[in-house]
Amino acid sequence: MRVWSSAERELVIRMIADGTGYRQIASRIGRTEEAVRTYVKKHGLSALALAKASGLKRPSMRQCLCCGRPFMSEGAHNRLCSQCRGQSLTPFDVPAHLLM
Repeated sequence: MRVWSSAERELVIRMIADGTGYRQIASRIGRTEEAVRTYVKKHGLSALALAKASGLKRPSMRQCLCCGRPFMSEGAHNRLCSQCRGQSLTPFDVPAHLLM
């Protein structure tokens, strides 16, 4: 599995915001359509396309308050990435994906 470069991440964000489809993004960056789809879902980037379609304020990149990783936030109310949001954590727990 190839690590995503910062240039690839920025390009995916821009192309999703412009409404470009997964197939076109995949061919542009040299990855499979499924790899792009998984990346977009994992990082919450589909919120960009939804916001653009509905005319809402555009989401922005934020750091997760739990694990510190950057993710696409839907707004000021959204401060946890999708992985951390799906877990039931106390302030003393360490997220499982940080233990690996």
